[in-house]
Parts: sequence; structure tokens; C-alpha cells
Amino acid sequence: MILQDFSGMSEGMTEEMLLIAIISVIVMALIMFIIGIFITILWASKKGWNKSFKKATIVNLVWLFIDLGLGLALSPLLLGIMGLLVTLVFSIIIGAIVVIILYEKEFGESLIFVIVVLIIKLIVAIIVGLLIGMTLVMFIIGSMGISY
Repeated sequence: MILQDFSGMSEGMTEEMLLIAIISVIVMALIMFIIGIFITILWASKKGWNKSFKKATIVNLVWLFIDLGLGLALSPLLLGIMGLLVTLVFSIIIGAIVVIILYEKEFGESLIFVIVVLIIKLIVAIIVGLLIGMTLVMFIIGSMGISY
């Protein structure tokens, strides 16, 4: 049976699942940080901008802090899509400001750069998230002793 009643689960199992969820969020953020650096370098190169590893790392560090900071702070307050949208707006605005400073470009050009990089990162994050999610589901099913 695929659907289970979790009311009989021990408290330790619930805590274990919460810990797995927190760890997977952090791991996903770190994976996207690393992938984001390369996406930023590739897009900067395609536009004829400075393809500095250092600049791409700084931009993606800012996004990492926004993702983790706002993601963890807002998750109890704004669940689901609303929290994602707030985080996205902050990422776009702060990211554009950082790109203006680092790459010495105009606001409009920086804004488009940030939006394109974030869209590419979103597509990659969906794919990576699905892979991680499937792996975690298999781990949880295996640890609960559920068989099909």
C-alpha cells in the first residue's frame, strides 16, 4: 500500500524526517550555488561580459544567503508559492544591484542578466530537485519498511 497513516509513527521518525528535509534543503542550496556559478560564468561569457569566477561566486553567494536566509525565515510564515515569490523578488532586486556593482553595467542590462540566470537556475533546480526528491522518497520508504 502506497498511502500510509502516519499518526502511528514514533516521534523519532517524525524528527528524522524533519532532519532529512532540512538537510536536503541545505544540500540543494549548495548544489544550486555551485551550478549557479557556472551558469553565471557561461551567461556572462555569452554576453561578452567579464567571465570572472570570483564575480560569479559573489553573485551566487548573495543568492545562496537569500535562499537560505529567507527560505528558512519565511517558511513558517509564508508557505508554498508565496514564500517562493518573496524570495524570488529579493533575489532579482538584490542580484541586479550586485551585478551592477561587480560587472559595472546599467540597471536594465543587469536586471535582464539576473532574470535569465535565475530562470536557467530554476529549470536546473527543478530537475535536480526531482532527482533528490525521488532519492529521498526511496530512502524514507526503505527506512519505514514499506514494500510494494
